[in-house]
Amino acid sequence: MNLELDEYQRAALRACSVGEESYSGGEESVEEVSRMLSLVWQPSHALAHYCAELIANIPKEGAGAQASLAWRRTFALMSQRMFENEYAGPDYLVLHKYKDRLFALWDCDSTSAWQAAEATLRAVVVAARAASRTAGPLRLRHVSPALAARPAPRALAALLRLPGHLTLLHLDDQVTVFEDSVRRPCVVRARLSDGSVRRFLLKSGESLSGDALAQRFVRALTRAAHSPALRSYHVRELSGDCGLVEYLERHERLAELVAAPPPGDAASRPLQTHQQSRDSNSDGEEAMQGAGGSKLDRQADRLLQKATRTYHDMCSRVSAHALWDALEARSLTASEFANKRRTFALSLAPAALVVCLLGVGDRHPENVMVCGRSGRLCDVDWGRGRSVLREPPPARLTRTLVTPETESEVLRWSKLCRSRAAMLSAAALLCRTQAEPDTMHDRLSALERQLHGEVVCHQLTRTQLRRDTHAPALAHAQVRVLDQLFENFPNKDLYSVEEQVYSFLRSSTDPQLLALTRAAWQPWI
Repeated sequence: MNLELDEYQRAALRACSVGEESYSGGEESVEEVSRMLSLVWQPSHALAHYCAELIANIPKEGAGAQASLAWRRTFALMSQRMFENEYAGPDYLVLHKYKDRLFALWDCDSTSAWQAAEATLRAVVVAARAASRTAGPLRLRHVSPALAARPAPRALAALLRLPGHLTLLHLDDQVTVFEDSVRRPCVVRARLSDGSVRRFLLKSGESLSGDALAQRFVRALTRAAHSPALRSYHVRELSGDCGLVEYLERHERLAELVAAPPPGDAASRPLQTHQQSRDSNSDGEEAMQGAGGSKLDRQADRLLQKATRTYHDMCSRVSAHALWDALEARSLTASEFANKRRTFALSLAPAALVVCLLGVGDRHPENVMVCGRSGRLCDVDWGRGRSVLREPPPARLTRTLVTPETESEVLRWSKLCRSRAAMLSAAALLCRTQAEPDTMHDRLSALERQLHGEVVCHQLTRTQLRRDTHAPALAHAQVRVLDQLFENFPNKDLYSVEEQVYSFLRSSTDPQLLALTRAAWQPWI
């Protein structure tokens, strides 16, 4: 199972124009164009992804029907995209040499058969990843020839939400791939009739339903507030694990703006410490079972001390004014910089508040964007829920972001959410009816409770931490910090807006909770 002949095979297929001459442009449906767009992904990486997912979903002994369902769902997604898509180009067709071997795994019905299937899948993963590392630039005509045709499919203009006076001429053949991302999202450039270029993002490998529903809620809140401070973007699902995402022009990632030094030994300590809390001789589990919590308390204390030292060490390496320095360097005048700073301050509060309400996770600096022209902040990738063990702060309000206006703006937006609770609950209910089972249901339920003042965010965090059994020492350390922070906080059936804001801000900015956050989140920025 090697791919040494792949390039030769691709060249032969391209020379024969396989997959290209069958398309001449025309009145394709949105569904057909969606199938074309789903092919814009690195084929070898896609094959490795699906095989790895199949390995993870191999039913274990005694597993219920749900495990088998996950296996078949992943298999169907792989089959429909890679092997049964009539629009696939030569870079996909060359991988059909694996089709018979993979399809033979569909009817595994014994332990030995599953073991053989796992061995086959692992071999394919190794070969596909090796091919992905050596793959050249991604070309549209090699993965989805129909999209590269001129004129471009007309239905694509509707998917891109182009204004009626603009016509889509064609798509650039060169596709940009974010190699630093696990999912390898792709950026495609569209040439329009007015001479402009519009980019769009194609993201594969995970469901975008959560992101799409979250953006609907954001737009509902924006309409209720009559304010442009909260930036949303459009997400269109194309299949069960692929979607079209609006590309945010003139935006930069927070990580690039701040330009933090690469984490060295000190930066890796929190991550190592968290891992030690899981694996260090199962000390946490022994303490939970027989030590009455005393041994767990000592482990939690040591963990907190180490994490706090690392956090302060990293804070000393990154200026608290790094973001403002970056915005000032991108401003021509002092008034332009002042406007950007104020716009940023006004956009930070609602973005952080909505992230908390929706329980959005993965708020590392790569998922926080800042507009270079206006200074407005915009969170991206809203689909993943927050893992409180890895991200105890309910939102990203770190020292480089918080401004003097943050508290008053959070209070203002919180009062608005409370006054519009009925309308926002209706929007959340609509999202909930459209969400997939076990995806956003719990998050939307917590959202409704927060909108009506029935719960505060640190209570939700603490409840989830007490259920966690993966890293008992880390969870215990985080619960103890929360208990100390909110020792005198009242337990009530209904909380005021001010009490909710107090809980939110304390949970988001406390240095000890930030220190106990995973290193990849970069809480020191």
